[in-house]
Amino acid sequence: MTRKRLVVAMALLIGLVSIWRLYIFVRYSESLVQARILKATPFGTDFIVVEDYVKAKGWELSFLSKTHGFLDQRTRPATTSGEMYIQASVASYYDLLPADITAFWGFDRSGELVDLWVWKTFDGP
Repeated sequence: MTRKRLVVAMALLIGLVSIWRLYIFVRYSESLVQARILKATPFGTDFIVVEDYVKAKGWELSFLSKTHGFLDQRTRPATTSGEMYIQASVASYYDLLPADITAFWGFDRSGELVDLWVWKTFDGP
């Protein structure tokens, strides 16, 4: 096998592995995605560390507030979680319907992580 073919084959293999990892990640349940994120940014993690983590992952930083928490819609009526928050688009994909996975990190007044909500939404016709 020539050197050029070997390089192309390796690039294809790396690309396929990357696509497969993304495919598996976005199809996990919200709780599994949350567990993976919490492993990297456990409760007590500083606001700036989480912000740097989101940027390092290449996720779209949707909102960032140091003046109020996020609107937690896991319960009815919705409540505010934390004193500050970061919201990021973790993944988007199209299966039968377009889907998005959004993560909300809530922080106390001192900037320590106190809550994480992973929300998967689907857009339908």
